[in-house]
Amino acid sequence: IGTSSNPMGGEVKDFKAFFDKFLYFPYPDYPSRVLLWRATIQSTIQHHSSSGLVMYTVLLKGVHAAWSNRSPPRIPDELDTSTLAHISEGFSSGSIRRAVENTLSARRVERMEKRPLKEDEFIGALARQTATFADDHEKFKNFTAQVTGLKETRDAIRKALAGDAEGADEKGKDKKGGKKGGKKGKK
Repeated sequence: IGTSSNPMGGEVKDFKAFFDKFLYFPYPDYPSRVLLWRATIQSTIQHHSSSGLVMYTVLLKGVHAAWSNRSPPRIPDELDTSTLAHISEGFSSGSIRRAVENTLSARRVERMEKRPLKEDEFIGALARQTATFADDHEKFKNFTAQVTGLKETRDAIRKALAGDAEGADEKGKDKKGGKKGGKKGKK
């Protein structure tokens, strides 16, 4: 298994000879980012809620019953994950996850009932994460296409499609370039 943030620094021929399989994990698209934000926020909330339950059980046995009867906090309906998904374009799923984890501490989850979550809380944490720019993304895609042989496959498909299109144009013509069937009309 090999990973790299700069695979273009190596020789494509060497990569092909060394590795048997290649997997490309693209950056999440908009719908994936919406789901990712929602799932990561909910997961982090549940994680801190369950760890809070353990802490209260150990420290304050009388509070245990009150805490365990409450359901863990949920993502507020007012939290616009669509906006967060737009803002996070160019960020990896790991960057989004780290931004959520940095924002939602155990204390912040405890205070959610008094102070609901807002989008701007996540923006600062997201800004501290590494973003990938469009040109870097294109370099990764091109490199992956070269290493996996996808580029050659795509080129062959394009040639075949172009050949079919030319063949369809040529079907209606005779060898001299004129239409088949001769001239019709008065003699």
